[in-house]
Amino acid sequence: MKVIPPLVILLLLLSSCETLITDTRDTVSLSTVPEGAKVILKSVDGLYREEKITPAIFTIPPDNTYIVTIEMEGHKTKEIILEKSEV
Repeated sequence: MKVIPPLVILLLLLSSCETLITDTRDTVSLSTVPEGAKVILKSVDGLYREEKITPAIFTIPPDNTYIVTIEMEGHKTKEIILEKSEV
């Protein structure tokens, strides 16, 4: 039986965790005039949802489409689709 050196096992384990370590996230900054609007940011797949008050900064998983809902008393509710662009 062939024995695998411990260093090779460690390298294999580290390479399988590479995705977790190098996980990139996108930053979305939202502001309104007047400030103080509630912003709900949710992914269309339902895996991400967060609420903040403007001005707000969200750190979101990449490669998804999001629905941004902006609400403020005395103002119309606005819904925006946020898609990742290829630059």
